[in-house]
Amino acid sequence: MQVIETEHLNCCPFCGGEAEMIICNAIGGVEKSVRISCKKCRCSSNIFVTGRLAFPLKAGKDYVSLDEAKEKAIASWEKRTGKILVEPEKEIMEIAKELQANPLLYQVMQNAANARTKRTIQQATNFLKEQAKQKQQ
Repeated sequence: MQVIETEHLNCCPFCGGEAEMIICNAIGGVEKSVRISCKKCRCSSNIFVTGRLAFPLKAGKDYVSLDEAKEKAIASWEKRTGKILVEPEKEIMEIAKELQANPLLYQVMQNAANARTKRTIQQATNFLKEQAKQKQQ
């Protein structure tokens, strides 16, 4: 079961989007997990889980209630200090104008980004092949 609440939450510190609190069953189905997420860019707060604590933080306090988990998620979300980019920054606008004026520069940047992606994929593939070889030995 999943419950979504949107009341009394600050907007996203990164994009200015509307936030929602998502409460759902944690693994095992008994406890609940609580997090806050932006509906627009999908960034998220930490996840807080109800239930018994493995390592109690305070003497005599070994259980987290749903209300406490909600409070912790809200506090985590609201202390974030991202810079809201609702309006494009001047530097971004200058780069966009440069790219519009120079299609060749745009193509060079696109090729560089693609090369980085291909290199990363190749590195990951090589790593996985090495792992498979080690397991076979």
